Amino acid sequence: MSALLALAVLVGVATLPLWLGSRLWAMRSRELERRWSDAPRVDLDEPIRAVKWARIRAAPEGDAATLSGLTVGGRYQVEGEATCVRGCRAPGEGCDCGFYAVRPGCEDQVFDTVDGLRRRATSARLEVELSGDVLEFDLGYRAARQKVLRVVVPSRCAPCVRFGDTRHAVAMLPKAAQSHGPDPSLGVAGRLGGRDAWPVLEPVCGLHRPPPDEFAPVGLLELSGLLGTEVAWAPLTATEGPGTAN
Repeated sequence: MSALLALAVLVGVATLPLWLGSRLWAMRSRELERRWSDAPRVDLDEPIRAVKWARIRAAPEGDAATLSGLTVGGRYQVEGEATCVRGCRAPGEGCDCGFYAVRPGCEDQVFDTVDGLRRRATSARLEVELSGDVLEFDLGYRAARQKVLRVVVPSRCAPCVRFGDTRHAVAMLPKAAQSHGPDPSLGVAGRLGGRDAWPVLEPVCGLHRPPPDEFAPVGLLELSGLLGTEVAWAPLTATEGPGTAN
């Protein structure tokens, strides 16, 4: 009898995470359905212009580049159609699939501008066109198709920014932290080690030159060719000032 009880306890402990996961997913699905049940689908005569933020990633060989979300989601090209792992037609109501973007001028209401994701030195601002089926919300959209018109990268050297310096960036290099262990900035997937094999590119100044046998710096003109769309440095704000020239 005691053996049966022990077996029952063992089975219960083993299945508890699965049960909790299913309950959390059900609760999340109900919340998504409640939040998005009133989102009207937009009947488009022409594409919608919007903005979003992303990471720029390079192929390990350095011969290709792509984009990825700041927290979740896989890599995507400058032009593509959304798919859903749950099988619905993106963007599905009651689901979270589709291409997300924010209405121009609503960025500060959606993202934390002090220490949030869009303030990170590796966060690029994308100007996009949304088309196909589009769900419209107060501050933004979820769309079936997306085309990236322009990528605007931070003007400051990311390694210098981490040490409180303000040098101008002159090129892009893979983020060194991406090649050493889990990356907490990628959320749960990063902490578990499920990272993307394509490293994140970050802006660097002329002081951060890699060894000759490693990944060569990528200029914005070359990066534009790799991505297939316009790439530009972000204009400096009045509070940033001219910084340290290189």
